[in-house]
Amino acid sequence: MVNQIWLVGLGGFFGAILRYFFNQYFSTFILFPLGTFLVNMTGSFFIGLLLGSDWISSSIRILVGTGFLGAYTTFSTFNFELFMLKKNGRDFQFFLYIVSSYILGIFLAYLGYSITSLL
Repeated sequence: MVNQIWLVGLGGFFGAILRYFFNQYFSTFILFPLGTFLVNMTGSFFIGLLLGSDWISSSIRILVGTGFLGAYTTFSTFNFELFMLKKNGRDFQFFLYIVSSYILGIFLAYLGYSITSLL
């Protein structure tokens, strides 16, 4: 159990840092919060890859899935950004962000899972 906690913490450390850099780099885009969108889309793809691979050890799943991807992706930030878009009357951006995030996110998770299922 202690080893698993360290794996989650180590993965989470690097996932949170990478998410921070993504959000900083893509913070100037106006259409909708592109940093969070890209983080959540790549995270969806990589969780699909990870969970579709039955040859990956449970330690790697904990390190990468729970730790890294858990800290890298962000549902709370996504929801707050949606709230702010709606609050600021940016209804088109609100709709585009929510629909594209869910549809593309589910597709990318499926695609990642499908790719590793073939291996």
